[in-house]
Amino acid sequence: MEKIFMFAGQGCHFYGMGKKLYETNLDFRRNIDAVDHEIVKFAGISVRDIIFDENKNRGEAFLPILQTNLAIFMYEYSAAQMMIQNGIVPDGVIGASLGEFSGAVISGMIEMQDAVALLVKLSELIIDKAPMGGMITVFDDASVFQNCKDIFTGSCYLVFKEHVGGA
Repeated sequence: MEKIFMFAGQGCHFYGMGKKLYETNLDFRRNIDAVDHEIVKFAGISVRDIIFDENKNRGEAFLPILQTNLAIFMYEYSAAQMMIQNGIVPDGVIGASLGEFSGAVISGMIEMQDAVALLVKLSELIIDKAPMGGMITVFDDASVFQNCKDIFTGSCYLVFKEHVGGA
């Protein structure tokens, strides 16, 4: 059976993500620390310290794009490396949006350090050039949107997929 590593984009992050693994798995910890070292070099912040901040809770908004982009990459890269170091090697990778960076590194297309540098630059460009936006996730049947067509007006667009088969 083929193994595919799938990497998500924005919206999959939260304070405390990976904390239990960091505390209990030496491979994961080493990878988190290695990525965080590069982040400190390129961005001057410790994303590890931010996501593991004891004063933040999982449900609290985690918004600054520089921090979230780097946190998602740091977690995905470290989790994938942990699996590879434990003999679970992917036959392929796929990334959605921001997850493409993790996929590119795990596939060997670019180095982890280059991905961190690119993510810092990407985040700076988004902060500097893109207008403030937002994201919403609604867990419900698609009919909610089909029955309320005027719920999103103006410049807001909605894309949804029928949810099939459970929670």
